[in-house]
This record gives sequence, C-alpha cells and structure tokens, in this order.
Amino acid sequence: MPEWQEWFLFEGEYEDEGGVFSTLKELCIIECPKLSGGLPSQLPSLINLEIAECQQLVASVPRAPTLNTLQLSDCDKVVLKELPPKLDNLNISGGRIFLQSFAELMTCLAVPGSGVPTTLKSLDIEGSFQITTGHYYPSLESLRIRDDSDSLWSFPLESYPKLKSLRVRESKNLESLFVSEESYCDLSSLTYLGIYSSPNFVSFFSGGICAPNLTSISIFDCNKLKSLPENMRTLFPSLEYLVVRHCPKLESFPEGGLPLNLVTLDVCYCNKLFSRRLQDLHSLREIRIWGDNCKEVESFPGEALLPPTLTDIYISYFPKLKSLKGFQHLTSLKKLNVFRCRNLQYLPEEGFPTSLERLYIAYCPKLQYLPEDRFPTTLSSLILEDCPLLKQRFEREKGKEWPKIAHIPNIVIDDELIT
Repeated sequence: MPEWQEWFLFEGEYEDEGGVFSTLKELCIIECPKLSGGLPSQLPSLINLEIAECQQLVASVPRAPTLNTLQLSDCDKVVLKELPPKLDNLNISGGRIFLQSFAELMTCLAVPGSGVPTTLKSLDIEGSFQITTGHYYPSLESLRIRDDSDSLWSFPLESYPKLKSLRVRESKNLESLFVSEESYCDLSSLTYLGIYSSPNFVSFFSGGICAPNLTSISIFDCNKLKSLPENMRTLFPSLEYLVVRHCPKLESFPEGGLPLNLVTLDVCYCNKLFSRRLQDLHSLREIRIWGDNCKEVESFPGEALLPPTLTDIYISYFPKLKSLKGFQHLTSLKKLNVFRCRNLQYLPEEGFPTSLERLYIAYCPKLQYLPEDRFPTTLSSLILEDCPLLKQRFEREKGKEWPKIAHIPNIVIDDELIT
C-alpha cells in the first residue's frame, strides 16, 4: 500500500488484553514505504510477525509473549527492545539502527551463568554487526550471517554447541573458525557448513574440534584459502558432500585423503588443485571438475584415478584435453557430461562401459568420430551441442555413422530432436 501513512489504533476497554487484536496470531506489513507509525503496543496472541520495506515506520516491535517467528527487513526505524521469551526464529536484514546495536542484541541472546536459556533456534542476520566472545548460545541451531561491516574476523564455534547449520556470506575480513586453545569443541550437532565470498578466509579450524555428523561443506570465492582441514577422515567421518569453487590458491586435497563416505565432489576454478587418486573413495557417486583445474591434462580420466562406484561424471573447461580414455573400469557409470573442452578430439577408443545411459557433449568443436568408437546398447540418451564434426557424421539417414547410433531412443543434436 504505497500511500498508507498512518495506522490509527482503536483503543478501547480491552486495551490491557491487547485491544481489538487480542486474538491476532499473524501480522505482516510489507512494502508500505510511507507508513510512519501506529503499531499496537502489545499483541498477546501473536505468533508470527514480519515487517519489510517500511522505511519510514517509527515504532517498537509489539510486546508479544507468544511470538515464535520475527522477520525484520529494510525497516531502519523499527526498534527491537527485547526478545520475546518464546522466540524460535529471528531474521534481520537490510536495516541500520538495530543492526548497529547487534552487539547489544547478541548480549540479549547470551545466557548468563545463572540465567534462563533462550529458546532461539534460528538466526538469520544481514548488515553491520560484531559477534563478541564470552557469550554462550546453547539453543541456536541455524545461523546465517551476511556481514556488511567488515568487523567479523573470526567465528567462535565453541559458543554454539547445538549449531546444526552455519552459513557465513560476504564477510570481507573473516579469517578463520576457531575454538580456544585450552578447550576441545564437540560439534556433534553440526551437519552443514558454508563459507561464501570471504576473500580473507585462510583456515577452517584452530584448536581441537570434532564434527562427527557433518555431512556437507561448501566453500565459494575464498581467494586466500590454501588448504582444507588436515585429518578430514577423522574429523568429518560422515562427510558426504564437498563443494569447493573459486579458491585459486587451494593447492591440494588434505594429507590422509578425503573422507571415505564422500558421495559428491565438486571442484570448480581451483587452478592449483591437482588431481590426486580418488579410487579408495568407494562411496563416491558423483564428481564435477570444471574450470582450469587441469590445465595440463590431455587425457581423462586415465590410469584408474576414479573409483568404479561413480555414476555421474561432469567435466568442463579442460583447455588441453584431447582424448577420453580409461572408462572401462567405471562399471557403475550412468551419466557422462563433457562441456567446453575445445581441443577434445577423440572418444574412448576402448568404448564406454555398458552401464552408460546418458551422454551429453557440448561445445567440443574438434571432436570427431572414429569407426572403432562404440556406444553401448544401454545408452538411451545422446545429446550433442556445437559439435559440428559429429553432427555431420550423425545426420539422420545420411550421416556416415548414422547406423551406429540409430538404436539410441533419444538423440538431440543442436536442440533438434532426431529420434
């Protein structure tokens, strides 16, 4: 309501019980840029409150002892004086005044030694703030931080013993996650860890730590990160999903290898990360390697670098790759995707494994087909895009090699369905 300017309250005989809104459970005020005031002072039955894009609204968050979820976004003049006692989920973003006092907010969340624990389980906050040490947040399970203040240098993991999910985004000065040297941190609840667009992030953990139930790690755009945590197999025995993208100084996988339960490995634009053997990862099902990770590689995968359990392979931007070879031992492979390997010339001379069901090749202009190349009878989908030499040979009915692919039920060449 772009022209709404004031909320006129009807104060009556039930004011002590919440006025005419004594049973209101949900209140959302969104995109009312001229609204300047008039929020109820108390809403005794309120469970969910959202205020967003109300830049002129001058008000305090109503007293609401039953409030469970609070979302404040781009409403700089709304004041959060105290946390409701039953609050589970708090989302703050885009504001200025309350974010400048984030230290005080975190002090409200902190539990003194003799205090009553807060019920807060989820905190999503974006803006200018500083996390202070010395406080303890025993109930917090999900924490999402986007730091616009450049004040977050390190994150004290030991203050969040029940944390299940931690996401830190665009923190320019964040250098590490840490626990104090004199303590040992048991992060048995932690299942997801994500660090995004933090150019000064250099290390994961200092001090003793154990995260036996961590299943997923994502690291994006961390320009100074040189290594993954040592002893990952011991520290993260349950890790299944590892994504590392745009970390140009990351030079190698950790000594001792990657966790044995790893299911998905995604490595993108980590130019110094060499391809060490992964054949001992017998749980690995999917691998994605793209960017200039393998600048000197001319043949892939070769010499049994990959485990036979793989079902999906995605390779992209291998600038010197000329041939695919060494696929026969990948007896579980179902999907192979090859993208933008502009010097690729040959498919595997020995053929693909009989398990292959889908083959997608795109932007490989030098790729040609040799008479001895073979496609398995299990192949049900062949998709080619911008592969002109193959397109000519595979032309329906007319192409020289058409009889060798005619059995494939689904053939798409340059977005045209052939069969």
